[in-house]
Amino acid sequence: SVRGLFGHPNTVHLDTKACTCQVFQKLKIPCGHAMLAVDSIGLPYTQLVGDCYKTQHWIETYYGVILPEATILFPLIFQMSPLTHQRLAAHLADRRTSGFLPHKRSRLPRNQRSFPTNVAAAVAQAITALTVLSP
Repeated sequence: SVRGLFGHPNTVHLDTKACTCQVFQKLKIPCGHAMLAVDSIGLPYTQLVGDCYKTQHWIETYYGVILPEATILFPLIFQMSPLTHQRLAAHLADRRTSGFLPHKRSRLPRNQRSFPTNVAAAVAQAITALTVLSP
């Protein structure tokens, strides 16, 4: 039993690392009462600190999990020659023609080309689209 600065008695169990103030159990760090008890016996304070704060416990926890840092390989530096006018024109021509179909304009007036608001307009738009696509 240890009396604190304000005269409140607290019971400290050094073998189980417990104190009635509950600080010792929750934080795994010795409270002032435990430090007074250990100091009266003559033991080092480090024996009261929880294993989770000791470096040996950290080493065992992370052993095998942390991989060594690999050598960093940066991408090779290379020079790219700028496109000449002829090569640029050929490149743009290939982009325009490859994979794209020519765009067919709708024959509907501009106000009817967008989303129809009624079913009759939708049917008329579908029939018109079919006549445009059929040969």
